[in-house]
Amino acid sequence: MSTESTRPSGPGGVVARRVGPLAFQHHGTALGTCRADHPGAFERMRRAAAAVGLARVVVPRLAFSTGVADHTASSEVAPGVFRVDAVADGVWLDGPGTGVAIANGDCTIGLLYSERAAVVLHLGRACVHRRDGQPTVLARAIERLGGDAGALRLWLGGAIGPCCHGYPPGPFVDELRARWGRAAVGGRVRWGPRKGQVACDHQAVVAAHALNLGVGHLQVARGCTACAGLSD
Repeated sequence: MSTESTRPSGPGGVVARRVGPLAFQHHGTALGTCRADHPGAFERMRRAAAAVGLARVVVPRLAFSTGVADHTASSEVAPGVFRVDAVADGVWLDGPGTGVAIANGDCTIGLLYSERAAVVLHLGRACVHRRDGQPTVLARAIERLGGDAGALRLWLGGAIGPCCHGYPPGPFVDELRARWGRAAVGGRVRWGPRKGQVACDHQAVVAAHALNLGVGHLQVARGCTACAGLSD
């Protein structure tokens, strides 16, 4: 596993990275509110895609689910903007020309890819720490890309850090720590409204899950989106 720091590197505080065959951009609050039910959201997504030469952008229906949708299983909801038909926290891509817009809070974004295809993933804590016995969305993505986890590469984008996010002491924290270890759950939140709570490193949780699944190449872009001003 390798790590890198995440800092805004483009206009308006946009984080831009080249990740294997993919181009990643984190716009933070620069696009304003981009929930699918918010006026103007799809147009802002379209403009962001057009700015990097994409004529088509796909928007998944996030629900902390296990679903991985094909980018073609979508319907046009605005010029150049397509909404995935089913609930899914992952979108499968198999060629150039299509972008994926994830209207995210501070959850980790994952790019899982091979030489021929990729899955763009919303990896919130509830997507990985499941209690229902279902395979996680990351496990489903590995299956969608052929099932050989050791041959795949996973890049984890910036998320809110343990400096700013955690949970009150209690049974849930004990459950998280027992499953993911003290490296992921421990210490205290230093900043923000959750100051003093037990800190949770969501990227460390996702990374541990990926390694448990046998992902062969893992890169983590460290950096707290809240501290960087990329979230409200």
